[in-house]
Amino acid sequence: GGPESLVVSPMKIFKVSGSVLIGYSGMVADAMTIMDRLKAKPCKTEDELLAALREIYWSHTTKKDLRPLGVGLLVATLFGRPRLFEVDPSGSIVEYLATCIGQGRDPAREALSEGYGKMTLEKAGALVSAVLGDGTGYTVEELVSDD
Repeated sequence: GGPESLVVSPMKIFKVSGSVLIGYSGMVADAMTIMDRLKAKPCKTEDELLAALREIYWSHTTKKDLRPLGVGLLVATLFGRPRLFEVDPSGSIVEYLATCIGQGRDPAREALSEGYGKMTLEKAGALVSAVLGDGTGYTVEELVSDD
């Protein structure tokens, strides 16, 4: 391949807290801005987290000295039962059982719809590899560890 084969993609999933993982698609700087704001004010509940995300996106669409954010998020929470939310660049938040964002979303969603169901951690890991592709550097065990 050409020069693009020399690029090493940054990890796009961040552990905000022991209860929150966030993946992003879009502008890296915008994603880092959101992560920094969330880490500066830790949320104790899902409601607090979702309100904080809505406020961040809202402030970037209403303040004349800020531009709208160009990043979509997948937010996985474990404040009780596991939940998954998609935040689109407009700030709209929708809950899903399973979904994907970014480039390659359609084939990834197809793989999810075929493989999704009640499963063990090992089967979930295999589904992550099938959806993201081998060599991405992500493992379910690593993402859910308490480090």
